[in-house]
Amino acid sequence: MSDPLLDVALRAALAGGEAVMRVYADPFEVTQKDDKTPVTEADLASERVIVEMLTAAFPDIPVVSEETVPEAGFASPAARFWLVDPLDGTREFVARNGEFAVLIGLVEDGRPVLGIVHGPAIGVTYTAHGPGTAMRRRGSGEFAPIRARVPPPEGVVVIHSRSHENSRRLAEYFEGKPVLPGGARSRRRACVRARRRAAPLRQDRPQE
Repeated sequence: MSDPLLDVALRAALAGGEAVMRVYADPFEVTQKDDKTPVTEADLASERVIVEMLTAAFPDIPVVSEETVPEAGFASPAARFWLVDPLDGTREFVARNGEFAVLIGLVEDGRPVLGIVHGPAIGVTYTAHGPGTAMRRRGSGEFAPIRARVPPPEGVVVIHSRSHENSRRLAEYFEGKPVLPGGARSRRRACVRARRRAAPLRQDRPQE
C-alpha cells in the first residue's frame, strides 16, 4: 500500500543525506550559531533541499527545522507539522567520525506519528509510520521490519550522547534499575549504531 507521507519524507531524507555527503567530501568551514553550537554548509544545504521537497509535496503542512527555529524555541505552528533536523550530530560531522544523521518527523496533536533516521555516512536508514511499522535498510538493500527487543533481566544497555553529556540525569532516571556496563555513548545515533554493541533493535527476519 502506498504511503505518500512516508515516501516523500524518505526521499527528502535521502536527498538531504546526499547534500550532507557532498560537503563532507571536501574541506568545509565551521561557524557558530548564537547558542555557540556549530553549524556548517552541510546543515544548511540539507535543510534547503528537505524543506523544499516537503513543502512542494504538502504545502498545507508547515515545516519546523532546526536551523530556522529561534534560539528561544517555537510554538507549534499547527496541529500537524514536519519537524526536521537536517544534520543531527554536527560535532560528529566536523570530527568526521560518521556518527551523524538526517532526521525527519511528522507531529500530529503533539505526538510524533512518522519518523525517518538516515545515516548517510554508513548507509543505514530507519523508517516508521505508526505502531509496528518500523523498518531498516542497509545500503541499497531492501527494507526489513525491526522491533525493540525485550530488555534482558540482567539489565539494559544505555545509549547516550558523546557530545551532550548529562550523566547526572541519566543516573537519576536509571536509579534502582539494572544497567549493563559498556553502553554506547551516542544518543542521537542510536538507530545508526543499533547493530553494534547496544543493539536495541531486532530484525524480524534472518540477517544476510
